[in-house]
Amino acid sequence: MSAHKERFADKMELPPATPQPNIYPLSWHSKTKKLQEVWEASLREAWEPEKLPWDTLDVDSYSWEERESIAYWWTLLSVFDASAPPVFAEALIKTYEVHEEDPVRKCFFSVTRDEQNHEIMCGRPSRACWATPTR
Repeated sequence: MSAHKERFADKMELPPATPQPNIYPLSWHSKTKKLQEVWEASLREAWEPEKLPWDTLDVDSYSWEERESIAYWWTLLSVFDASAPPVFAEALIKTYEVHEEDPVRKCFFSVTRDEQNHEIMCGRPSRACWATPTR
């Protein structure tokens, strides 16, 4: 590698201007302070369902009828919660297209993430309880 460092930045033309509006603008505006606070709270209170102690769920301690009831309830919740992520994801994409302010985009992202967590949380106990019981 050459030890000679030739400067190029001061010899080149600037890149062409980015036509606006652009789906990925160079900056995002922010005017709704409360939405920014909601976003920041979602970061502080984030949870990860995959990190719950699933290995402590002892489905064998329940009767088959109890397991069926638990699985039925969590399956109903799972079906409902599974419908939310694509809806909120579509809304999130729309915020980019219409150049919504930054906190609005962040709030839709946090809701989409939270709904995905709900879907995971509902699905895990359902699948565990529907598994063939050991007798």
